[in-house]
Amino acid sequence: MDERVKVIEHFLAKAKTGSPSVKIVLQNEAGEKLYYDCWLLESCKESTFKVLRDVLRWQGNDLNELNNTDELCGRECVAVVEEEEYNGKVRQKVKFLNAIGYSGSEFGKEEIAELNKLFGGKSNEAGNEETPF
Repeated sequence: MDERVKVIEHFLAKAKTGSPSVKIVLQNEAGEKLYYDCWLLESCKESTFKVLRDVLRWQGNDLNELNNTDELCGRECVAVVEEEEYNGKVRQKVKFLNAIGYSGSEFGKEEIAELNKLFGGKSNEAGNEETPF
């Protein structure tokens, strides 16, 4: 289930395993708090910075900016939420964060060319697609 949420708090955290993260506290439209971890591990580097840069629009270069500041507070995104059983209780778990308006995939050049043909677009001299809108 997709839910529109906003960031209400964020800080650097460490899991019981010792793995560091930027803990993002979110609030949905019903006022419920949800949590998401941007893991600060080499194996998660690409996905963590995609969320921080592309989804939450963080432009900084120092993680101190994300530790108990208001740097990201108020920013909105879409949380992909699933129910998960944890210690015998069912809870809401944020699986992913997406930018508002994200459709799940991007168009390649060939797909754009086909759409341009369909809607009357054309290519310019540099080979870039131009649309009629």
